[in-house]
Amino acid sequence: MVDVSIIMPVYNSEKYLEDAIESILAQTYLNFELILVDDGSTDNSAQICNQYMNKDKRVKVIHQKNMGISGARNTGLSNSIGEYIVFADNDDRFLPTLLEDNIKLIKEENADVVKFSVRYLKIDDTFTTEEVYKYHLSDGVYDKGYLISNYDALRRRGVFTFVWNMIVKKSLIQKNNIIFDERIKFGGEDNKFNYELFKNVNKLVCNSKAYYIHYRRVSHSTVVKFNINKAESSILIVDAEKSIVDSLGIDKSIWYKYLVEYISFIVNIIFDNRNTMSFRERVNYLEEVKRLNQFNIDINTKEILRIECSTKYNITTLLMLQGKYRLLDYLLRSYKKIRRQQ
Repeated sequence: MVDVSIIMPVYNSEKYLEDAIESILAQTYLNFELILVDDGSTDNSAQICNQYMNKDKRVKVIHQKNMGISGARNTGLSNSIGEYIVFADNDDRFLPTLLEDNIKLIKEENADVVKFSVRYLKIDDTFTTEEVYKYHLSDGVYDKGYLISNYDALRRRGVFTFVWNMIVKKSLIQKNNIIFDERIKFGGEDNKFNYELFKNVNKLVCNSKAYYIHYRRVSHSTVVKFNINKAESSILIVDAEKSIVDSLGIDKSIWYKYLVEYISFIVNIIFDNRNTMSFRERVNYLEEVKRLNQFNIDINTKEILRIECSTKYNITTLLMLQGKYRLLDYLLRSYKKIRRQQ
């Protein structure tokens, strides 16, 4: 019986893939399977996966047409046989005792999930490495009551942000039919998965030690592309977080703070200069968003402005809810112009 299934989506990562795989095969804990899901790679990644499968029986390779990271992870989940699930990115690294230390914790505490700290390293075109920050958690064992009363603090500490810094019982995922949302293509798939997962978690262990190295690869020539689907993805994430907030009975004032942040993010996407929508199409889109149940804010103007959030977010939300789109467009353009001049 395999204890742990490690799921790694692979897509065009020939430069980094071997280091990522080697860091997993070098684990001090040996009873695991590594599932490499080649998601339609067009470089040498598929061949690298096959080479490792042929020389290490713990490596399983699945080749599929490109479905995106969520589709690849779902393929890995449906083909896993381990009691516990771990996720990995194809350009990151495990430290040697990640599995040994955290499997011990999850078994000793009979926990649903163990979350551990992460080191963030930024690498630029010259391969200069800079430690940006350590995503740090405090040691602790937390029950459902703690999750409810400290939801906001856990959220700010990033507990619900990523999936590659945890070990989770597979039975929890299966019992609650949790999968990655394949409609989300532009970030946020981890958040949605975590919200659905933690709605059902009864016991969480946090480990302050960093076991995972996440590389943020920065190219000076990279241009950030505009994509309207980021707004659609955000709407799906709002729905998922609203569900966990309602399920856990989180105070409405806390939810409104998150909702104001979400609304501001969506509005900024819609009023981005690169958006080819006409002004009327932008207004119609935001009017549709306002009609969705998860975007309902049942408080008055003064209360919106008092929400503990960025003033910019509060004003953006207020103007959207009041339908003052011309003024909103003008203020956002002015704000961006000032930022560029600084």
